[in-house]
Amino acid sequence: MIWFSEETEHFPKAVRQAMLPAGTLVQERYRIEEPLRVSGMELTCRAVEITTNIPVLMHMLLPMRWCMQTEAGEWVPYHRAAEAEFAAVKASYLARMAQLQEFDEESAVEAVLDCFEENGTLFTVTEGEPARALCTEMEGEPFTLAEAVDVLAPVLDTLAGLHAEGIYHGAITEQTIVLSEEETILTDWGACYCEEFADDASVRGDVRAVSRLLYRMLTGETEITKKGMASLSAPVRSALQNGMEAEEMTIEQLWSQLHGSSAAPRLRRAETKSAAAAVPGAGKAWGKAAVVFCILCCLLPVLVWAVVTGSSRLPDYVRELAADEVIVPDLVYLPQDEALQIAQELGLRVIIASREENPTVPTDAVIMQSPKAGTGIRTGGTLKLTISDGWENYVPNVVNMRIADAISSLEQLGFFIKYQEVSSTEFAPGTVISQSIKPNTLLSRESVIVLKVSLGRDDVDPTKYEEVGDYVGMDFEEAQSLLADIYLYALQAEAVYDPDIPAGVIISQDIPAGSTVPQGTSINMVVSLGVETARVPRVTMLFSDAAKRILEEAGFKAVIAYVADPSYAKDCVISQNVTAGQLAPKGSEVWITVSTGEGNSVISTGGWSGDPLPTVATTATTVQTTAPTTATTEQETTATTTAEPTEPETTSTPEPTEPPTTTAPPTDPPTDPPTDPPTDPPTDPPATEPEPTEPETQAAEVSEN
Repeated sequence: MIWFSEETEHFPKAVRQAMLPAGTLVQERYRIEEPLRVSGMELTCRAVEITTNIPVLMHMLLPMRWCMQTEAGEWVPYHRAAEAEFAAVKASYLARMAQLQEFDEESAVEAVLDCFEENGTLFTVTEGEPARALCTEMEGEPFTLAEAVDVLAPVLDTLAGLHAEGIYHGAITEQTIVLSEEETILTDWGACYCEEFADDASVRGDVRAVSRLLYRMLTGETEITKKGMASLSAPVRSALQNGMEAEEMTIEQLWSQLHGSSAAPRLRRAETKSAAAAVPGAGKAWGKAAVVFCILCCLLPVLVWAVVTGSSRLPDYVRELAADEVIVPDLVYLPQDEALQIAQELGLRVIIASREENPTVPTDAVIMQSPKAGTGIRTGGTLKLTISDGWENYVPNVVNMRIADAISSLEQLGFFIKYQEVSSTEFAPGTVISQSIKPNTLLSRESVIVLKVSLGRDDVDPTKYEEVGDYVGMDFEEAQSLLADIYLYALQAEAVYDPDIPAGVIISQDIPAGSTVPQGTSINMVVSLGVETARVPRVTMLFSDAAKRILEEAGFKAVIAYVADPSYAKDCVISQNVTAGQLAPKGSEVWITVSTGEGNSVISTGGWSGDPLPTVATTATTVQTTAPTTATTEQETTATTTAEPTEPETTSTPEPTEPPTTTAPPTDPPTDPPTDPPTDPPTDPPATEPEPTEPETQAAEVSEN
């Protein structure tokens, strides 16, 4: 868990308990003066070296992840596994401090004077006066590039040297960088042992963290957005994107690209460096000759082939486009809908090859494309796109949960947590009273959610006993209020899905009705979550097999309708009837409309449901763009007016709100139908299904003709 505060009254309760009182002597050498801040896993205090009376800063490693604190102030591991893990952490931390002690005094690292173990945890003593964290300077207007570089230049210079020695920070944020009047210091070398930063202690982790920090400094935004990226100059935007995405980006490369006069190429794969490239200026002449030689080797066979065959078909960069070709547009970083519109205006089709989580490219924007921009492609060709799924998650409801369970739930989704403890008459001690971000809010990972946690009430009398009532079948909040009136607590020990019991209703209680218990007792209850739901994934523009698989993995039944639409690639999902991100009961149907490409007929299949969907004969100019959840008046009108009705038609019969279970299948399916069309649709309708009206009968006759 990550904490940060420069105000003692806002320290978490666990940190306040860990603070050493003013005047405490540590190692019989350092006297504690006052606490200054808590950041990451370190509590920093002002202290004095008593033999010289020199002020110092003392940093205590907070080991709550592995240990509990006794009344005597000793840190004791929870169990043997935690003891072994914390022992490894202490050894690693001490080795790191020993390395930092040998580093240049002029670097952005605090001069380490001492490092030792006491009371079961580690203490580090450094030089320096108290300074303010960078995050306090970021509360105002965004930094200019010159200001941001001026602040971070010492840190970047130091990191480059540390990386060369195999030393990494692993948890660089605006909280771990502090500013004084004369220098910038990188602090909190224990934060990398937090679970949040467990995999970030590397060159890659430090470069990515610095790039994200620079983005926040330059834009004033905590979340990476398209608008924020667009506000940056091309060289800076390219440098930050490379810093956050490229696998082998270094601090030196980031610095160089930030100061470039033009945007640097986007780096996506690890670069292979030669021995000559390691020495600046070495091998330049041979490198140029090698490049020229390689180009000639590549072009010579093509030129010879063109002369021999008399063909003018050369690579795109040296030939003219044919009459039926267009230049592939650059769609990277554009929103999916805008990219689709641009491609269709050029007569191109689009298919989404995959969707990937990405911390820098906004949700539903293009990450990559194939073919690449600038190449030639025939009209009617297909572009394959990789689309960003963003870096957000929906915030769950953790109210009434135990704080440990709430923290675990939120951390698994990538959020950071702070909590405040307050008194409460209704909420059991250690349970969440409220959360700063409302449930079901789509929030960027690494955002901070503040929880209020109950300390319970201080007016209970444990010598008095109260009678427990029967709360099964009652709403949990109502039971909570009733129990508060008799100085007892309702504790949501477990929440389970139950389709037969409404959400929030109590299923069982651990203390039987009629029992008497002391005031302050918690009654553990199992509470219903109602019908299990899930969020519907976005599957438009995917191939139908991929869309069906994704829907099935999310717990839904895929119902597929095939339609002829030459503007979409064959087997591409055109639309879905349930909006992506919407909560829907697991097991419910999601209808998707899939293109058959060229053709003049429609085939519908029931997918998982096993029931065929409405089958309608149509032309290529009549395109069904959404799953058939409502009446398709235009298609019905076309179908019914093609044949000559035996009786005058006065009104059009709308389709039922629920899909009919049987319909006459088309006799002429598309010449190249999608895979697995229905072969034996049910012929006998359910007894409850009404007889088709006359217009429907006529439509079936037209389809057969």
